[in-house]
Amino acid sequence: MAPPGSGFQLKGPESQMRGGRSTKAESLLAHTIKQTESSIIRSEKSRVDKVLLNFLNETGGAGLATINSKQMVPKYNKEGVLMYPQDMSQEDGVGFMTIRADGKEHKLTFPGERGKRISEALKNVDGQQLGPILKTTGKINRFLSQANTSWNPGFTVTNAIRDVQTAAIQLQDTPLQGKGAATVKDAPMAYLGIYRAMSKDSVKLGGSKKLRSAKWSKLWEEFRQEGGKVGWADLHSDVLDAEANLKKMLDRKKPGAVNWTKDKAVAMGEYLERLNMSIENAVRLSAYHQGKKQGLSKPQAAKLARELTVDFNRGGSAKESMNALYMFANAGVQGSTRTLRALKNRKVQAIAGSIVATGFMLDQTNRMMSPEDEEGNSIYDAIPDHVKERNLIIVPPGSAEEADFYKIPLPYGWNVPFVVGSLIGEHMGFEPNPEAELADTTGRLLDAALGSFIPVDLGSKTGLVPSVARPFAEIAINEDWKGSPIQQEENPFNSGIIPDSHRPFKNDEGLMVDLFKDINEATGGDEFHSGAVDVSGASAQYILEFAAGGAGKFLLNTVDTAASAIDPEKEMEAHKVPFVRKVKGKFWEGHHRSRYYELKEKILPYKKEFGSLDKADFRGKAQWRKKNKVWSERIDRFKESERDLRKLRKAIRRPGVTQKTKMEKMRGINAIYKEFAGAWRNDEKEHGE
Repeated sequence: MAPPGSGFQLKGPESQMRGGRSTKAESLLAHTIKQTESSIIRSEKSRVDKVLLNFLNETGGAGLATINSKQMVPKYNKEGVLMYPQDMSQEDGVGFMTIRADGKEHKLTFPGERGKRISEALKNVDGQQLGPILKTTGKINRFLSQANTSWNPGFTVTNAIRDVQTAAIQLQDTPLQGKGAATVKDAPMAYLGIYRAMSKDSVKLGGSKKLRSAKWSKLWEEFRQEGGKVGWADLHSDVLDAEANLKKMLDRKKPGAVNWTKDKAVAMGEYLERLNMSIENAVRLSAYHQGKKQGLSKPQAAKLARELTVDFNRGGSAKESMNALYMFANAGVQGSTRTLRALKNRKVQAIAGSIVATGFMLDQTNRMMSPEDEEGNSIYDAIPDHVKERNLIIVPPGSAEEADFYKIPLPYGWNVPFVVGSLIGEHMGFEPNPEAELADTTGRLLDAALGSFIPVDLGSKTGLVPSVARPFAEIAINEDWKGSPIQQEENPFNSGIIPDSHRPFKNDEGLMVDLFKDINEATGGDEFHSGAVDVSGASAQYILEFAAGGAGKFLLNTVDTAASAIDPEKEMEAHKVPFVRKVKGKFWEGHHRSRYYELKEKILPYKKEFGSLDKADFRGKAQWRKKNKVWSERIDRFKESERDLRKLRKAIRRPGVTQKTKMEKMRGINAIYKEFAGAWRNDEKEHGE
């Protein structure tokens, strides 16, 4: 077997003779599966070794290595077992390597320090063998990565849009410069061809489209053979792993609802993986086709296509450990490297400049078209920064109450020049943002750049925390990756009054949020008192959403959309509909709530100061109110708002409340936030604050 971490070094015969054993044998079928996988690996490594051997023979070693093709003669030991002698003089030291080509072994000697480094790279000597902890976190990260990509139907939309844009830009630093439109045009048929080739059941297509997809399917097989495909090969680590996986497969085929559900879930996962794999390679296959048309050899065209966007199969010696610590770490490094390499090209630099200009003009257009809220602020400015950093935003004209917007996902890396243009418009455009501050803008630009080019989120307080531990660290500081609170901060003036299970979270919705409220109340608590079990449902909900990933969110949105479609009391919101939500957003009403709590923090010191006065000191209170007339009015308005909010929140939590009533009350809550902020804005205008 080809041992893991051995790089392209191959030793020993292709098959082994039966020699007997003294221990209990594992599953024969599992051994067969593992040996088949090992044979496939060896055959593919042998192809690479043959190319290396031919190169060295044709160039006389190219000053890198000498070849010893002398074959060692095997001998039998006393027990009759065939033994292959080892040439210790060549096996010792990292400057040597054994390869196999055409069924024969060849010893390569790499002299000098440079030669040693080359041999180490080819043998993957520096490749890290993970310990038990990193192996475990690596498996968890692999699951989370798949939950956010391969198993997430919504990812197909954003991935396709980003891939097309990236390819169109980065083709300009390749021999296919100027062929971006033709490559993008053929991508849909390339996708159908790949999916047709990967599916057990033939895709139902009619007429010429079926014939064309068949041609692309044939081209896909050729593309794969030339090494152009980017994707994962899920191989078993050892025989026991193969045996365990085989047992799971057989168990799923047994009778029973649970086994049937597992089997269908696995089938759905495999379908989604094929779908995403087809999309992931569609533009690459189209580029491969264009490369051949332009006269490139098959290997040259395959290499160009493979490196067109993110080749996440490529990686250095720290790849495995980095991926075990941080999700998508290696993919981030490879994507950044490819983007920066493309930026060395003059044509690509010109494209980057045009992206900056586009960002500037679109920012100005959005500001001119965008309606204003009751405080006189642009709806466009209320869209969260993290949404603007990752998407091209289009705000259609309309009222603030109908403030939907459209978004086109921007490719990673190439979103940075777009953000630069937008921020220039925000500060120095014809329609600048009057509240924009240079320090804040600089921070946003750094966030966009670091988020695109650094594999860890340095813009976040928990960015260096390994992925599997990050949600727990974020809960500890009560701050998510966007910098928003996970649950409402505890009011220092009302410390301990609100139970953890009843502290608000987002829109006070979520499976875990409702569950732990019920548990608190079932164990003797209520919205003002802790029961025997008082756990933050917000924290549990946050962990659940993290573990479920994009696939879980897609499922929840699908269920919610289906329920809205059949329940007249539920309101269907377009920005929550699966797939549609990737290209359509809604003006974030939560900014009214954030603004309310921001103003609340300004009021509390004055409220505390007024409350510290003796209750019987009516004269002192009157003088304080006269001296602080504006703040006195704000305190009264705040008390009235808090009283109305408590009534609405209590109505929402009332047992048996319908979804329709709940939505009405939530709109009432948001109206109070808006009204309070609007009154504050009027105060500022009136008093010149």
